[in-house]
Amino acid sequence: MRITYADGRTLELTPNRPRTRITITAVLPEQATTDDPTVEPITVTAQPRPRPGETQDKATARHAADHIRRRLLPQQTATMSRLPATVDRARTALSALPDRPDERWAVTDLPVPHPRGLADRCPIARWHTPSGASRAVAPFLADILRRAGLVTTEPHGSAHVFFADPPIEQPDARFTVAPAPGRAGWDLVDQFTGASVHTYDDAE
Repeated sequence: MRITYADGRTLELTPNRPRTRITITAVLPEQATTDDPTVEPITVTAQPRPRPGETQDKATARHAADHIRRRLLPQQTATMSRLPATVDRARTALSALPDRPDERWAVTDLPVPHPRGLADRCPIARWHTPSGASRAVAPFLADILRRAGLVTTEPHGSAHVFFADPPIEQPDARFTVAPAPGRAGWDLVDQFTGASVHTYDDAE
């Protein structure tokens, strides 16, 4: 089954394992193929346990929609954010800032330490100085990017501002707490960009 939303976003659902599982794939626009992006398909059960008063069909739809929101849409958002249009919009917005001797803004790509263990990358903006990136300017860069219609994440204590296009579907909660990948503690993760805002020693 192919589902195409009014905004052009497309998903493909394929039954497998004698129709007990469903593989869901995000279909990217043609312009994305030139950059060889990847959005990993997800597989969900086609027979989740229904809640009281719920039919099996409704349980399947609810279960699939929940996994699409949590597992597939963040990947799709991160991939779409790497398309030239998003980065070009950020560069156009930041070009209004004056350049100083040896100081200017820069937009690059950084890996995002995602709690799902995905090797996602996300564009970042920073103010470059001879001594390195400036934490003091990061909030102003984030404000400019938000005014340009992008969403931003400013990790605690970092001079980098992660940015992305707003997600097509709003998650139930923008921020989630998940085990920090590769280290002890818990990450507060922005689902809009996939970037970690802060790491805590105590999940509570």
